[in-house]
Amino acid sequence: MYVTSKFSLDITPSWGVIAQIKRQIRNTLIRHNQDYIDKIEIIASELLENALKHGDTEKNFKPVSFEFSVGDKSVTIKIKNPITKIDEFVRIIEEIKKSKNPYLLYIK
Repeated sequence: MYVTSKFSLDITPSWGVIAQIKRQIRNTLIRHNQDYIDKIEIIASELLENALKHGDTEKNFKPVSFEFSVGDKSVTIKIKNPITKIDEFVRIIEEIKKSKNPYLLYIK
């Protein structure tokens, strides 16, 4: 993948940062059409919201890492958030892997 533009941030956990990320994405994708930009903003917002909601950011005051890159034919979004309940996390992943219909687990 040929990267044409990218940015990364270590984010102090707060809900206000989502608007900041959306602005940076909009500025990075300025040459793309509005529908494309809107879709990428929604995806990034959802991923970041989940990282803030489900990570152990408040207890440990550890930052959430956000990376965004645009290639010639792709967009990559990487988000890393801290977790301390590793056993619970592994249990959930195993449950998803073993499920015949993992989509049903979303309603749990």
